[in-house]
Amino acid sequence: YGKNIKEEYFEDDDKLLGKSNVFRWSYAAGKTVGEYYAKAFESQGLNYDIVRFFNIVGPGQVSNYGMVIPTFVKQAINEEEITIYGNGEQIRCFTHVRDAVEICYRLSHTAKASNTYYNVGSNEAVSINELANLILYMTKSKSKKKYLAYESAYGIDFEDCPKRMPNCSKIMGRVGILKFTPLNQIVEETIQYEIMEKKKKFNAKIDTLYAKLKEHKCKVAVVGLGYVGLPLAISLSKYFSVIGFDIDSDKICKYNSGNAIPEDILERE
Repeated sequence: YGKNIKEEYFEDDDKLLGKSNVFRWSYAAGKTVGEYYAKAFESQGLNYDIVRFFNIVGPGQVSNYGMVIPTFVKQAINEEEITIYGNGEQIRCFTHVRDAVEICYRLSHTAKASNTYYNVGSNEAVSINELANLILYMTKSKSKKKYLAYESAYGIDFEDCPKRMPNCSKIMGRVGILKFTPLNQIVEETIQYEIMEKKKKFNAKIDTLYAKLKEHKCKVAVVGLGYVGLPLAISLSKYFSVIGFDIDSDKICKYNSGNAIPEDILERE
């Protein structure tokens, strides 16, 4: 729908694109061309349903192309600055990929294609500033927000849409009512996924370290049996002879007796 400034978009609304020499609008133009192709082949007997997705998100989505939720979540859990382009007052609606798949499944099982277009997306609107605040709150991160000019990432003449919200009454009339996943649940699932991915990467590094140490039949000394040292010592002791050092004799006794668990340290520190 381009730069159309309506409160919410209906399928028959006008598309308002920017200048053709601004690359920003090639994405919308490309989708429009695809719809015209389908329309052209309708005269040749093609039956089709076209779905217009709005900000599909979910656990595992990569942040390579500026996808805001995984980007913010990764920045928050790594205590990095939350980078916001523009003033952060852009309004968006985020749709869980699971809901998008459910609607497509229902649509594919209707009696016949209707040769028309459908919006698919949540109508839970949130500004980018509000999204950043939500992610900071849910991750308990101490990261700060940093505002950047669009030009720093997208070059000059970049144009953004102030608000994008779909009206989905048409698709709901076709496939039935679907309650979209709330934004806070989407964020929570993304946070848990990214935390697990971070743990996997850490464990992969540890496994590499284990392999290198094991080749040399090393003995390992862990200095400090705190909330980092103790889990590391316990983990390493599965493969090596580990000696633990700490100024707290109680920690050393528990470790040597095999009764130390990381939760003890977390409670005390």
